[in-house]
Amino acid sequence: MGRDIVTESKRLADALQRFRSAQSADVDQAPGCVFGLLTRDGLDDLRNEMDRLTKSVENLNKVLLGLLISIVLSALGLLISGVVS
Repeated sequence: MGRDIVTESKRLADALQRFRSAQSADVDQAPGCVFGLLTRDGLDDLRNEMDRLTKSVENLNKVLLGLLISIVLSALGLLISGVVS
């Protein structure tokens, strides 16, 4: 009589509308308490340290690759000089 019938498609449409409105809302990422602030600072410090360590490992890999290439070239030079003599 005066009651609206809710079908599954209406429920789905309503859920999609709520989902879209929730996606468009801005998310506040500011810490809400002192513990959150300290946790964020700690995570930022860890992230910075991991970036620094990653760069250090990349530089070490480059140095090791250069050493390996120089050793191979030296061995090749000794082999060629031994064959020619």
